[in-house]
Amino acid sequence: MAHMGTSVSYASDGAIGRVTFRRPESMNSLNDAVMADLFDALRAANDDRGTRVLVLAGEGEHFCVGGDPAWEAEFDPDSVPAAMRLAAYVSAELRSSPKPVLGAIRGYCVGGGNELNLHLDATVASETARFAQPETRWGILPFWNTPQLLPSIVGERIAKEMLLFGRMYDAEQALEIGLVNAVVPDDRLEAEVDAWAAELLDRSPTALAMVKVALNGAASPTGAPFDHQAAMVSLAAGTERYREELLGFYSARGERRPRPAPGRRPR
Repeated sequence: MAHMGTSVSYASDGAIGRVTFRRPESMNSLNDAVMADLFDALRAANDDRGTRVLVLAGEGEHFCVGGDPAWEAEFDPDSVPAAMRLAAYVSAELRSSPKPVLGAIRGYCVGGGNELNLHLDATVASETARFAQPETRWGILPFWNTPQLLPSIVGERIAKEMLLFGRMYDAEQALEIGLVNAVVPDDRLEAEVDAWAAELLDRSPTALAMVKVALNGAASPTGAPFDHQAAMVSLAAGTERYREELLGFYSARGERRPRPAPGRRPR
C-alpha cells in the first residue's frame, strides 16, 4: 500500500512505513493542502497491515518550518475552525495509531513543525536540528495541542519558557530538555532512526499498542481543551499585529526570528 500525494508520500519498506514531506523548496511548510495530504498519508500508513512502525521525515535540509506564512496570514475567525479540525484529524491518526511513530528531524523544526514533533512517540534529531515555538511574536499561541502536550514532555517550567520567550533551541539543548530522544551526526540520521525502528520490531505489537493507548490516554489533548484553543486563536487571527509579525518573521531580513536559547549551565 502506498500514497503518493503532491506534498506528502507514504511507502512501505518491509515492516517500516515511511511518511515523508516532499516540499523541500518551501522547507516543508504547511498549508491546508499539505495538511490534507498528510492526513491521507497517515491514514494509508495506519491501514497498511504490512507495517508495524512508522517513520516521519522531510525531504531536503529541513523537517518542517510550520505554517506557510502566505497561508497563515490569511487566517481569520471564519477560517481558523476548519484549519483546526483538519489538525485534529491529523492528531488522531498519530495519537490513535497502534504503531509507534518515530521522527527523523534535521534542520528547522519550528512552529507547526515542532507541534507535529510533539505528537510523535520518539524523535531522533540530526545535529543540524533547530526547534522553536515563536508564535507569541505574532500575537497568537501555538494551537495544535501544544499547551497540553508540551508540558507533559518537557515539564511546565520549560514549556512556559518555550512558549513565552519563543527562543530557538539547538539539537543538544532539545535533548537536554527532553524534546528529542537522541542526537546524531547528520549523515547518521536515517541509519539511527532505522535502528530504533528495528528495535521496536522486536517487541510485541500488541504490547506496543497497549503502551500507546495507556500513555496517550493519560495526556489526551482532545475535547474541551482543543475547542478552547480554537476560540483563542480565532480572537487573534486576522489582526494587524498577527499579519505584520508573521510575515516579518519569514522576511529576508529575519529581524524577528527567535534568538538562541541560553545554556542551562555556566560554561
